[in-house]
Amino acid sequence: MKVKFEIVEDNILNQAEWADAIVNCANNTLMHGGGICNAIFEAAGPELEKACSKIGPRKATECVITEGYDIPARIIHAVTKRYDWNETDNEVILRKTYQNAIDIAEKNNIEKLVFPLIASNIYSYPLRYASKIAVNFLNNVESDIIKEIRLVLLDRVYYLACREALFEDNKKQK
Repeated sequence: MKVKFEIVEDNILNQAEWADAIVNCANNTLMHGGGICNAIFEAAGPELEKACSKIGPRKATECVITEGYDIPARIIHAVTKRYDWNETDNEVILRKTYQNAIDIAEKNNIEKLVFPLIASNIYSYPLRYASKIAVNFLNNVESDIIKEIRLVLLDRVYYLACREALFEDNKKQK
């Protein structure tokens, strides 16, 4: 069944009451980082860092799930890598990261899932490129477990880029 998908302009942490899980743009060490990762670790409290230190490093595209601790939703840590202008597999890696996050959500019976725009800021994926990949992927997820997905963007420019990508994706489907 096609999953309900929407794009929301908000802080991802504000969605934690609604969601069963939120996705963290994780670094390969799974430790406290910058951007959204920083906000999530700060909100979750020190127990999250302890849990992630026990899990250990992960490779790009790998995802793991932890409790949310002081956040009321579980956390899916999605590891990706920096955009590389010399590589041809950037899209494949980003799509696989989204797919692995979906897979781990299904394995953990997550019905309501919140994503940030993975790799779009600190990991240097160009905004329009990251938006098209995310929206095309998330707008077409089919699952018997996941019921709703929200792509949550704090920045107005990111929100508008994703809305444009959604308009284009929906136009292609008609």
